[in-house]
Amino acid sequence: MSYLQSLQKRLREWTRISTWGEPHKPDERSIRYNIVTQGGLLGLDTVIVAQLLSSDSLDIFLHTSTILFAAAIPLLAFSVWNEQSKLERMNIVTWSMDNHAATWGVFLSTFGIAVIFYHFSNLAGVIFTVIVYLLVHAHLSYLARLDRVNKDIDSQNK
Repeated sequence: MSYLQSLQKRLREWTRISTWGEPHKPDERSIRYNIVTQGGLLGLDTVIVAQLLSSDSLDIFLHTSTILFAAAIPLLAFSVWNEQSKLERMNIVTWSMDNHAATWGVFLSTFGIAVIFYHFSNLAGVIFTVIVYLLVHAHLSYLARLDRVNKDIDSQNK
């Protein structure tokens, strides 16, 4: 499967409104990691918005970032809440809505931070945006590689 096909598959999965997986034991380490990373972004977004509230006037960049954070904060809060709920249960099911909230929350938060860098200077904004793009591309390539490796191992075990 090519990188583009893998990306298209992931996008199709992300665009489903709500799907449920099979019951399984929660992976506590992964859940705690999600809580820390999404909670950290949630806290950072909240601090940034609090600082923006004290501004007398907002330019287009700060106004845009405020709107992005207004969407990211409830998505991240919902995601952290769901992750915390998983820790309290013996068995869980994967819910695509949880993945959507986390994905969009992280995306909007990161985009809001990028827009703030553009407020300071175009060069800072471009540098941040390019590095984030390269890291997302590298991560998606890594995920595609992991999928291929796991598929090969699964086919050998059958």
